[in-house]
Amino acid sequence: MKMSLKVSTALLAMVGGMQITGCQSLIPLIAIPVTLTGSLSQIELVAGEPSTTCGTVNFTTDNGFTIGRGTFEFDAEALSFVALEATPAGTGKLVAAQAIENTIVVTAFVASAALLDTATEVGDQYGPYTVVLDENFQITSVSPSSITLTQNTIDLLNGGSFSLCLQIESSVSGTFAISSFKLNLGF
Repeated sequence: MKMSLKVSTALLAMVGGMQITGCQSLIPLIAIPVTLTGSLSQIELVAGEPSTTCGTVNFTTDNGFTIGRGTFEFDAEALSFVALEATPAGTGKLVAAQAIENTIVVTAFVASAALLDTATEVGDQYGPYTVVLDENFQITSVSPSSITLTQNTIDLLNGGSFSLCLQIESSVSGTFAISSFKLNLGF
């Protein structure tokens, strides 16, 4: 049975269209580090006491690139921690400290720049991310590795600036430094 030119053209267009939409997942995401400054980059933590810090982040895609998908990621290499105490709060014994997994839990909230004061209430939540510390209070890992961006956050990124709030709780007192977070972005 022969296909008419009209039918074969229609089938080719359908297959071609499926390939184009299917190829989006084959195009790798581009990792873009977003540098943090001020109160977002150095956070003083007290064991067991939640801390929240907020700021505005400027983000531009100068080349006309429109973001269509992506992930939000904290990379362990962009984080550092300096403990103020040799043992976690309330233990008093080094042996007990080594038996406890010391962690820092970070939850990020992204909202429009105009909603800085209410970002933790109305923003898109990313996390919680669990930052694990070794027995010397050095960062060993962050999980999950990344979280998929919501459409609202993608729209904010395409707009150029947004507010970012970090809620953090630690089992150890000290200074937590975040030099950057990573946006893995694609079409």
